[in-house]
Amino acid sequence: MANPNPHVTDSETVAHKKKEEEPVLTGTLVLVLILGFLIVASWVGVFGLYVSRL
Repeated sequence: MANPNPHVTDSETVAHKKKEEEPVLTGTLVLVLILGFLIVASWVGVFGLYVSRL
């Protein structure tokens, strides 16, 4: 099939379609940050318990 816009190459069209199909990862970032905070908070809590019992 002929390209309807001669100024846009097929690779640019494919790259544009590929960019539109990428998922939004904002929720993933928030979940990872919350999970990381919980892990760090638990380590700090256990360390505080350890130090208080010395």
